[in-house]
Amino acid sequence: MAELILTTAYDDGFAPMGDIAATRLRAWADRLGAKVHVERKLVTDRPPAWNKVVLIRTLLSQGHDWVVWVDADALVRRLDGDLRTEIREGKDLYLSLHHQWVHPMPGMAVRFEVPNTGIMLLRRSDWTLDFLERVWGADQWTTHPWWENAAVIDLMGYHRLLDSTAVNAPRAEIMERVQWLDWSWNSVPGECDHPDPHILHYTRRGNIEERLAEMRAALARIEAAEKGSLP
Repeated sequence: MAELILTTAYDDGFAPMGDIAATRLRAWADRLGAKVHVERKLVTDRPPAWNKVVLIRTLLSQGHDWVVWVDADALVRRLDGDLRTEIREGKDLYLSLHHQWVHPMPGMAVRFEVPNTGIMLLRRSDWTLDFLERVWGADQWTTHPWWENAAVIDLMGYHRLLDSTAVNAPRAEIMERVQWLDWSWNSVPGECDHPDPHILHYTRRGNIEERLAEMRAALARIEAAEKGSLP
C-alpha cells in the first residue's frame, strides 16, 4: 500500500484549535499505520495559510509518496477512513469541490463550484511539485481572503470565483490531473454538510471563539461515540 504522511501546521495564536486538530490527526495516523508531521513553526512571512504550500512541497521532496494535508481548523471525525482508497490512475491532486448557492435576487439561485484546499491528498510527482511551485509563484493572491486557495482556483481556471466579471475556463492540463473528493472528506458544518463526514472543517464562518466552541462540542460527541462502541 502507498506510503502516506499526514500533516498540518499552525502557530501559537491558533493553538487552541490546532492542538485539537493535531491530536485527532495523530490518532488517525496511528489507525492507518501512517506517518504524521505537525509543524508548529511558520516558515514564511506570508499569511499562515500559505505555509501549507511550502510544507507539502518539502515533505514530497523528502521522498514521501503521498501527503495528506488537513487544515488546523479541521477535525478528523472518523478514524476508519483511508484516503488511499480514493487514489486513481493518473491523478496527482485530490480535493473537494464545494457547491455554494448565491441568491442574486428573490426567486433566483446560482450555484458556484468552489475547489477547497482545506483537505488535500497529493502524490509525489514532477507535476505536483511544479504545480505547488506555480501556486507559490502566484503572489498576486498573497493577501486575498482565500490566500493560497485563490491561487489554486485561478490556476485551475475558476476565474469567476475571483472576479464576478470573468468567465470560467478550466485548464485541461491541470484538471486532467485532479480528482474530486466527496464532501465527506471536507464537510463544513452549516454550509457544506455531509450526513456522515470523515472530516469536519470549521472554516472562517464566525469568530475563532465560536469555531473553537463548535469544534470542542463535536470532539466531545465523537469521543462519547467512540467510547460507546467499545465492548
